[in-house]
Amino acid sequence: MAAKDMTYKGFAGSINVSLEDKCLHGRLLFIDDIITYEAESVEEIVKEFQLAVDQYIDHCASTGKPANKPYSGTFNVRVGPELHREVARLAREQQIGLNDFVVKALHDAVDQNGVHKIEHVHSHNVNVTIRPYKTVTKLASMDNQLGWESYNETAH
Repeated sequence: MAAKDMTYKGFAGSINVSLEDKCLHGRLLFIDDIITYEAESVEEIVKEFQLAVDQYIDHCASTGKPANKPYSGTFNVRVGPELHREVARLAREQQIGLNDFVVKALHDAVDQNGVHKIEHVHSHNVNVTIRPYKTVTKLASMDNQLGWESYNETAH
């Protein structure tokens, strides 16, 4: 089963299991402050997470400190000079800025749920001579499920 994060009032929180302590624990994600919570059941951990968010927001309001917003919309990515060059080249070919190119790539990744699909197609021409004088030409494409797409036969 995949890990799921909880959300509440725009904040995300994790749930982890501690077998040693026989409890559930988690923390608010994607903020600079460290805010944790724990409980012994799923129902309790959800309540503790929501309580942690409420207390964090209240604490920030009472101290005048702004609550860390979970997502600012800006982040730095280190890709190396070769990939940077290729991305810049592709962005220029598409007549868009580098930032717009990266945003589009991220949208595509999110739309595909992080799964990168590669389709690989082969095309082959096969000539077979059948005695005495008949030549069979097969033009076929192998799709990604390894099935034949087309087949043509000509007699000579």
